[in-house]
Amino acid sequence: MPPVYVIAALMTFAYSAAAYDNPPDNYCGNPPQYRYCNYCHGTNPLNGGDGYLLLAGLPSNGFIPNHTYNLTLTLADSGQSRWAFEITAEYFNGFDWVQAGFFTITQPMNTQLSVGGGSYPDFVKNTYTGTFTGTPGPTSWQFNWVAPEAAVASISFYFAGNACNASSGSGGDYVYGDEVVLNQYSSWAPPAVVVSVDGDNIILTWNSVPQADEYHIFYDDTPYFIPQSTPQVIVQAPVTNWTDAGAVNLRKRYYIVKAESD
Repeated sequence: MPPVYVIAALMTFAYSAAAYDNPPDNYCGNPPQYRYCNYCHGTNPLNGGDGYLLLAGLPSNGFIPNHTYNLTLTLADSGQSRWAFEITAEYFNGFDWVQAGFFTITQPMNTQLSVGGGSYPDFVKNTYTGTFTGTPGPTSWQFNWVAPEAAVASISFYFAGNACNASSGSGGDYVYGDEVVLNQYSSWAPPAVVVSVDGDNIILTWNSVPQADEYHIFYDDTPYFIPQSTPQVIVQAPVTNWTDAGAVNLRKRYYIVKAESD
C-alpha cells in the first residue's frame, strides 16, 4: 500500500509541472466551461493578487475583417518568478460558440499554438522557454490575430495568466483572468485606435481623420462608459498618438478617441 501513495504523489507533481510548460486547453475563462487556471492552481482566488494581466494591440473602435493585429499579453505580480498564459477568441453564431479568426505565432521560442478540433477553438499559450523561469516580471508574449473575413458583430477574447512561484507545484500561484469584447468596425468616420505597451506606458495610435482639427481622448476604469462633455486629453491634429504615462500599472483602463472639427 505505501508504494501506491508514492506513485500518486509523483503523478500529481508531474502534472503540476506540465501545467506551467504546456497549459491545458479551455482554462482561460472561455465558454462553455468558463474555467480558469485556478481550477487547479487554487491557493488564491481569481485576480486575488497585487499584479495585473493586460492585453494590448486590439483596436478600441472595432476590428476590420481579415486584418492582422499584433497582440501583446503582459502579466505581472511582485514576488513571483515563473509565468504562464493562455488566450483564445470566440463568437456566438446563434447556436454555439465558435472560433473567431485565427492566431499566428510570431515568437516560436516563447509561444505555441494549440489547434482545437470540433467545437473547441485554437489557443495560444506559453512554451517551456516562455515561462521565463527565475525572472521577476512583468512578462510579455507577442502573437498575431487575424480577424475573420465574414461579418461577425462581436468577438470575445478570453485570456488567463498564471504568476507562479516556481515551486513546480500548484500552491502559492496567482491566477489572473479577463475578457475583452471587440465589435466589428462599422464606419471609417471615427479614428481606428491601436493600443500598445512601452514599459510602464500605454500608447494610443490612430489613423488620421480628414477635416479633423483635434482629437478628444476620454478614459475610464469601466468598459462601455459614457464620455463626459469635457475630454481628459486633447491632441491637436495632425498628431495621431498619445502616451498615457504609467497607465500600465493600473488594473484596468478603457479609452475612447473622438475626432473633432471646428
